[in-house]
Amino acid sequence: MNTIVVCMLIAIVLCISVIVGAMQNAYVFALIKAEDPDAGGETKAPATGGLLKPKVPIAPSAPSMNEEPSKPLISKSIIPKLGIFTASSAPYKVKVTFTSITVHNDREGIGSGDGEYDLSAYVHGKLVKLTDLSRSSGGAGLWDVSSGETVNFPPGSEITVDIDKTLPLSIFTVGSEIDGCGRTAFPENIQDKVVSTIQQVASVVGIDGIQDELDRGINWVGCKLNANDDIGDIVKTYAPTGYSAGPHADMSRPGDFTLRYTISVTPPAPSTASMPSLTLK
Repeated sequence: MNTIVVCMLIAIVLCISVIVGAMQNAYVFALIKAEDPDAGGETKAPATGGLLKPKVPIAPSAPSMNEEPSKPLISKSIIPKLGIFTASSAPYKVKVTFTSITVHNDREGIGSGDGEYDLSAYVHGKLVKLTDLSRSSGGAGLWDVSSGETVNFPPGSEITVDIDKTLPLSIFTVGSEIDGCGRTAFPENIQDKVVSTIQQVASVVGIDGIQDELDRGINWVGCKLNANDDIGDIVKTYAPTGYSAGPHADMSRPGDFTLRYTISVTPPAPSTASMPSLTLK
């Protein structure tokens, strides 16, 4: 058998192998289509009208040892359920205790008798009626006071306010020596306005504007002929979170009286929240 014949026989065998392989592939693909109509194209109903067999889930293969070390595979069993941790919003409790006031100018003038002080203070926007406190033990208090006289406030003349740790404490006074306009009905609570002003203008200037606005209410149009006398004012702010705790003695502008008070600060209780521990399983 010569070389040409041998080559022809080899070529014939190869062609037969290719044909048989193609036929097998076609047959296998037809079987797959019968089992899974989605294979190789869009979904079509099986020609026989029979029910499709449920697909058997394939188990995931084991991770490759060649996986990049920067992508660790962490089991869900050791990932803790972490809560959202935020800074404590508990406020500081600041107590202001009023102890005494010394009047340097009763604003009545010579031969007019004693002065009638109508004096109040705002502590972080909450009204404290100092004249009423001075009379709560039965005496005349600030309602009948002369130049050089010191009036002591009775025990319990205090107010406690809650202050966010980011805000300063503000204390300011309003009032007058009473003449024809009578006592002024100051609002009981302006805390929202005080806090908003402090947040926008973080200085005593903003509080000074509120004080001035309130103090203008001591005289109204119908009593201008015998108006009340402005007895000056005190405007103070104290930085968080110490709030200058301790005793204070502030003189009003322009020097009609000196008000004494003590600031006490109680910080919020420490948070008991703690991060959960990681447990490897």
